[in-house]
Parts: sequence; structure tokens; C-alpha cells
Amino acid sequence: MNISNDQFIRTTEPNHKASVQNFWNVLVENGFIYLGYYEGWYSVRDECFYTEMELVDGKAPTGADVEWVTKEPSYFFKLSAFQAKLLDYYEKHPQCIAPESRKKRSSG
Repeated sequence: MNISNDQFIRTTEPNHKASVQNFWNVLVENGFIYLGYYEGWYSVRDECFYTEMELVDGKAPTGADVEWVTKEPSYFFKLSAFQAKLLDYYEKHPQCIAPESRKKRSSG
């Protein structure tokens, strides 16, 4: 992929936009990004969907109001396609996830 972190760029630069668009298209063409839908209880303040079980007295766990949203289109990344490779990498490179408290969240 020829990626480095030795140049400051703005995300509005034409070169950056072209690179990101190309990367996006490769992911779509390979089925790693797909259009799906969210449906459920949504908190505008939290910018988050919640399940029925997460609600507390009809509100988000944060106390924010929620509203029912029916089929909001959204793009999803198929992380499961990389699960085996990622878990193998985490096992071989345990220091790659920091802080330590995030390891359980990252490895399931």
C-alpha cells in the first residue's frame, strides 16, 4: 500500500481525496464495504443506536432521549472477513494493542 507517516497532509487536498476514493472503491469491489440499514432506538445527542435492553426507563443509558428510526441506510465494513488474521496477529504481537485494558474488546 506504500503508506508512511512522514508528510503532513490536509484531508481536503486533491491527492488525499483521490487516494481515499481509490481505497474505498477497492474495499467495495472486494465486498468489504456494503450498504446496509440501521433500525432501532437512536439518540441524537449520543449519536448512537441502542437496543431495547440497553434503554433505561425508555431513555438511553446516558439519560438522553431516544427515537425509533426505521431503516436508515448506512455503509458497513466487513471486519469479520479479517477476524482470523487479526486474532493471529494479536497473538504474535501482544504489544500492538494498548492500553492493556482494550485487549479483550479487540480480541472478542
